[in-house]
Amino acid sequence: MRLILLLLFFCIGCQQTVIPRIPLPATPQPISTESAEIGDFSAELFLLEQQAYPESRIVLFDTNTLTRRTLFDVPENGWINQITQFPDDGRLLLAYTPPAADGSLVLDRSGLYWLDNGELLPLLLPDAPNIYYYTPTFSPDGKTLFFVESIIRGGGIQNLDVTLLRYDLATGQRTTLDKDGIWPRVSPDGQWITYIHVDTATLQRSLIISRLDGSERRVLIPAGRYFDLDTPLFSADSPPTALYFTVAPYAPATRTLFDVLTGVNVAHAHANVNIPSAWWQIDLAGGQETQISIANDIILHGSFGMQGETLYFSTVTGLYAFQIAENKIVRLDENPAYRTVLLHTHSAAASE
Repeated sequence: MRLILLLLFFCIGCQQTVIPRIPLPATPQPISTESAEIGDFSAELFLLEQQAYPESRIVLFDTNTLTRRTLFDVPENGWINQITQFPDDGRLLLAYTPPAADGSLVLDRSGLYWLDNGELLPLLLPDAPNIYYYTPTFSPDGKTLFFVESIIRGGGIQNLDVTLLRYDLATGQRTTLDKDGIWPRVSPDGQWITYIHVDTATLQRSLIISRLDGSERRVLIPAGRYFDLDTPLFSADSPPTALYFTVAPYAPATRTLFDVLTGVNVAHAHANVNIPSAWWQIDLAGGQETQISIANDIILHGSFGMQGETLYFSTVTGLYAFQIAENKIVRLDENPAYRTVLLHTHSAAASE
């Protein structure tokens, strides 16, 4: 479940009348019909796999043999938002909500849990209902954790607080990095963080980069340039030379003269369904933006291989490997349910 769904849901009750501005509907099509062969790649990927609702599991996918091994079956009525890997020892950290003691579904909170030899151990838990922790990611040295905290204070988007937080694992100190920041990812050299900033009045998104303490903050792509920006990540070189992100372009404007005269505003709402997107790249030195894939599929999440030559990513039609220099995309798996694609970096097998 993406955080933006909460933004849309709790927009009910806003004082202004809004109409959605969304891209033209499209049926998602596979980005590539060419399938990978055994031996083409050698990375291991952690995948968060949504099976028949509400079943889900975490698997380790071997791109060399095109096989998977189950690491954790999520208990019935438990749910995971995202997973990340701790650099120090390779453990996974889950943004997770366990089922209630009676086995029922819990919808009013989510916390952060270590997955340690198949057991779940809490790291950070909300101290009250209606608090959710999302999209955790570590700095490469393992000293700092970044995650999103969402607090629902009542109906209406004005009563939804979304904050990108920085957490010091040694001291337990939490500091605010950015109000209304989502989707954090840290650069491989540990010097920069990128994330999406959401304007809660319009739901327009901007692409941000800053130092890990929030200094030297720059807006790389301003709000409103594209209909949607999502899932940013740095190139794998050090220092990084580029950022990659997904873009959904605008449909024709939908606001009419009647809307202007009557005060109806256009909401740049993310419907999260049937929205084709494409991978884009922005050069960090010159700022040039380039579309590098076609926009006929709904991209969910991505991660670079160790050498940075291959971008592994999931869509609603499957799991793909994108060899950017060759402009070649092949399909690794046709399962449309992978919500997280995370490179396994804590073993010798985790290479390009």
